[in-house]
Formats: sequence, structure tokens, C-alpha cells
Amino acid sequence: MTIDAEFADIVADVPPPTPTGLSMPFWRAAAEGRLIMQRCGDCRQFAAYPRSVCPHCWSTHRTWEEVAGRGEVQTFTTVHRAGNAGWQAVTPYVVGLIRLDEGPVLLTQFHDDAGALHEGAQCEVVFTRVGAWTLPFFRRTT
Repeated sequence: MTIDAEFADIVADVPPPTPTGLSMPFWRAAAEGRLIMQRCGDCRQFAAYPRSVCPHCWSTHRTWEEVAGRGEVQTFTTVHRAGNAGWQAVTPYVVGLIRLDEGPVLLTQFHDDAGALHEGAQCEVVFTRVGAWTLPFFRRTT
């Protein structure tokens, strides 16, 4: 997957993510243009956000696996007043929830405006430079 540099300079003052030892594999993969999720070694369910135990069966056997980066819009909204001044330069922008084909739900930002989106729309990941970080944004494919 490629990395889109659209926001790299515009929102350079946005506070960065707060990586932890648990989430660093996710951020390293994103910087390489790959979307990875934790998967339970016991029940085989994916979980969207890094955690030490499986939210489905409470197993501690977790692995990282690359996912396709495609999914369906669950809901979305347009942000007109950014919660952080660093994002004000790109308002309005659209955020929402994507259910990945593998099952987990991600909170994400869209490259599309709200008029191009609808619940159930199919989307794909677009890795986007935001300041010094690479974040998984999504764009509509259907």
C-alpha cells in the first residue's frame, strides 16, 4: 500500500499518537504502509486496538497479522470545529467507524467528504502522513 503525503505539512502541529510498547508494532507497520491487527491465538478473532488480552475470550495468546485494509462504513460525521488547533487547517473533515472485512471496527478519518459517503459504503485504507506520523485514513471505493 502507498503512503499519501496530503496532510504531512498542513497539520504538522497535530499532537502525535501516544505509542506504547503494546501498540508499537501497529505504528511501525503503518509507517511501512501496512495495516496490522492483533489476532487471538485461541479463538482466532481479531481485535482493532492493541491490548494484552483478547476481548472475546480473555486469552493472552496474541499475534499480529496483516489485514486487507478494506471494510464498510458503519457511521460517520463531519468535524467543523477541530478538537485540537492543529487540525483546524483541514476542517471540515470526516471521521467515522469502519468495520474491516476481518471483523474489527476502527475509528478513522476519511479522505472523502460526507456527501460522498453513506452507511454501507465500501472503503479501503490510505496511509497518510500527518506531521511525522503515518495514520490509516480510509477512502470510498463504491
